[in-house]
Amino acid sequence: GGRRPARGTMGQVLDCCPGEEQQEVVVDQARFDPKARSEGVALREGETVASGAGVAIVNAALHQDQCYFEFTLDELPEGSVFCIGVSQRKPAVTAGGELGDGQNSWGYNTAQSTEPFAPGDVIGCLFDQATGRPKLMLTRNGEPLPPGSEVTGFRGVVHPAVSFAGGCKIRCNFALDADGFKHKPPQGISGLIPSRSLV
Repeated sequence: GGRRPARGTMGQVLDCCPGEEQQEVVVDQARFDPKARSEGVALREGETVASGAGVAIVNAALHQDQCYFEFTLDELPEGSVFCIGVSQRKPAVTAGGELGDGQNSWGYNTAQSTEPFAPGDVIGCLFDQATGRPKLMLTRNGEPLPPGSEVTGFRGVVHPAVSFAGGCKIRCNFALDADGFKHKPPQGISGLIPSRSLV
């Protein structure tokens, strides 16, 4: 007997590839989710650039044991602040306008930094749940941020996320392999792969 055709969310049979078997494929590349952002956040360039003020959550959850992704500061006016971290996909986070409440979102706020960030800086994010409790380790332009910048304590299904105010413009990079990043991740670590789904 042949396999049953994949069914869409409304129960209809999807017939994308006549004569070929249905198969699992990666849904899409990770990017900022237009349905998971604060009202004051604008998304541009295929949802890869976020600006304005508030929270922007990425559409793909962190399911891998380890993965790497980057955020580049396209614009960082004087006095502006931003936070990089992880968040559950809940309206309370986007309504609050800032990451790091410790219940639904966790992050590293640049107000904690002793050295100011500058436009063009690339924040590397290494997610690791293979070597103990889940954590997000951060780098700036390939160099580790000082002790205390690690994002820890999070639980549940979380997504990469940023919050910002004061005119920041942040670009995300969710390349799938090491060559797609400005600063290469440690050996053997890949980019964020969105969870698989039938199409």
